[in-house]
Amino acid sequence: MGYEIRFLWRTDNEVNTKSKDVLVKALQAAGFKATPVATTEAQYTDERANPKTDINLRSVGWCSDWPSGSTWMPPNFQSTDINNVGLGTNFEAFSQPSVDSQIKQAMKAPVSQQPKLWNNLDKEILTKYLPVIPQWYTGIAQVHGSKIQGHNDDNTLGMPTFKNIWVSK
Repeated sequence: MGYEIRFLWRTDNEVNTKSKDVLVKALQAAGFKATPVATTEAQYTDERANPKTDINLRSVGWCSDWPSGSTWMPPNFQSTDINNVGLGTNFEAFSQPSVDSQIKQAMKAPVSQQPKLWNNLDKEILTKYLPVIPQWYTGIAQVHGSKIQGHNDDNTLGMPTFKNIWVSK
């Protein structure tokens, strides 16, 4: 109760200002002290990536390059040398040697064993350490006509699988 959460909000972005107000209300209702830290669109990315910025919640999105834990677990959760490299994509500055070891193990494992290793590591990170707070998951709703066949959602790109679409008579 009362733990202060400090996060950036862009004063020159109307949508971000409105969502900031919703986030403040939600955090306060949950018992936190919510402190928005003003910035601008032009400065947001640099301030978010700067480990010295006086915030403790950094909002980012991540789109997997390939449907494997190898495309997002190492960049987001593998230890980084903050003094020499900065945060990189490890915005939470998470550093846990046992997690680093499991990442290396999963990367070297046969492809058939990797999904289970990544899933187990994902569960461990989010239940034991909770270095990130998932705020949303963008599901996709795609409307198409009855003559459009082969329409599926590409869950990596969040758009139709164009290579499979065809029109019936």
